[in-house]
Amino acid sequence: CLYYSWVSNYLDFSKSIAYSSVLIMVPRAKLLPTILTPLYPFNPALWLVVFITLVIMTVIHHVITTLNLKGRKPPIEKSIFDIISVYLDQGIFPNTTTSSYRILISFMLLSGVVLSNSYAGGLASVLTIPRYEKSLETIHDFAQSPYR
Repeated sequence: CLYYSWVSNYLDFSKSIAYSSVLIMVPRAKLLPTILTPLYPFNPALWLVVFITLVIMTVIHHVITTLNLKGRKPPIEKSIFDIISVYLDQGIFPNTTTSSYRILISFMLLSGVVLSNSYAGGLASVLTIPRYEKSLETIHDFAQSPYR
């Protein structure tokens, strides 16, 4: 509702004697597409950070595995699948027992548990409450909309 106030230059009242409002009816907010539901728990900046972290962890995992296995060089695909399996709460089969590899795996498992639990909680809330587009709440929103 929009409230208009008329002020008299000659009189000043302590009690309002006139009230006016305008009711503007606009279409209701639409549901956001359900195909994007798995992406809603995190904002785009956080998805970018997660992707960059996965790439960095894959490179570090591959480098440490390559340095620890002196005889043969493991394929990069194994490092990719190991990292993805950690973040999907699946187990991995460690190749080496060096302390650097154990520290890396510990860090990966801890970050994987935190990330997957945060995502699961966010996804549960997204699936419980439907997501709508931004609705028109203020006069400024109405002025910016195509319904003027």
